Amino acid sequence: SPAWWDERYRTGTTGWDHGTVAPEVQVFAAEHPGTDSWAIDIGCGTGTHGRELARNGYRVVGIDLSHVALQKAFKAARNEDLAWMGVQASASDLAMLNLPFCMALDIGCFHNLSLEQQQDYATGLATLIVPGGHYRL
Repeated sequence: SPAWWDERYRTGTTGWDHGTVAPEVQVFAAEHPGTDSWAIDIGCGTGTHGRELARNGYRVVGIDLSHVALQKAFKAARNEDLAWMGVQASASDLAMLNLPFCMALDIGCFHNLSLEQQQDYATGLATLIVPGGHYRL
């Protein structure tokens, strides 16, 4: 539930949120600059990985259940003047977005979903990624 995730981010009990960009995201962003292409960061948390994509030319939409995490991500992106926006929603509702994403990133979200939510996630993601787009899980 959003309240559970908000409480984690409020209290700092977010062992998964190290504040450092995963090496595979750094490599991808350097090898595939965005040049104003859209990217989605699914389960973005405080936006660490999405900001790396934005630094490399992507316009990023971060999606997360936690309003608190999205606020932190938005503030950090604005401090760097990055093209980043957040949407509070479930990763199983990806089909609600209507943008041509060239890149989809999921660092730690998919495995937290139920089987039914994973199926909805996959269906929604398939409608968002442009042909030849990238997906990193």
